[in-house]
Amino acid sequence: MTNFSRKWNNKSDNSKNGFRKRVKETIIHSPSLKVKLEKAEKLIKIQLLKLDTLFNKLKENDSKILFNLNNQINKYDNKHAEIFANELVEIRKMLKIVSLSKYAFESILLRIETVKDVGDVVTILAPALSAVKNVEEIVIDVIPSSSKNFVEIIGVINDIFINTGQSNNINYDFEIVNKDSENIIREALALAQVNLNNKIPAIPQNLPEPISKVLEVLN
Repeated sequence: MTNFSRKWNNKSDNSKNGFRKRVKETIIHSPSLKVKLEKAEKLIKIQLLKLDTLFNKLKENDSKILFNLNNQINKYDNKHAEIFANELVEIRKMLKIVSLSKYAFESILLRIETVKDVGDVVTILAPALSAVKNVEEIVIDVIPSSSKNFVEIIGVINDIFINTGQSNNINYDFEIVNKDSENIIREALALAQVNLNNKIPAIPQNLPEPISKVLEVLN
């Protein structure tokens, strides 16, 4: 964040500390901004609950499919086993996307909470807004019903971001914003993989070649 802050160009005040002080004062003396931050928190927490519910449902289906897969393999029925293998690939892709979304939103929620203490609204929320949009592109294809939630969350964060930026005459470096956003997604993806490794069973070893070939995309 330090390097990012240095990129800011504030003509009325070139001091980074002065900028932070003024923006923090804006938060302290702006009930409407506080309300918007709290609304963003609430919307993200609701989304996190939905993602947890969906993850548990997918995990349950994953266990059933894996059981059926092993059952067909034990019967030497590779034709039906291959069908279950394809189903397992698809459901684990969904599990990974849901888990990725969960950790990305948790990171964004932490940034919103940090804004209340630090006061760097735009500095902290610009990458968060970009990250939400990136996650949206990934998730909507898999979970179309989440579209409305993303619209609300993006709308609130965007409103906070634009209003604060305009009121303080701030210009920012999009390249650094995008890099920070990519870091949010990259860290969320790493955590999602660890989460999946811990919560879903590993693929059995020494599978028939046709089944192994279908499942190799999960490695």
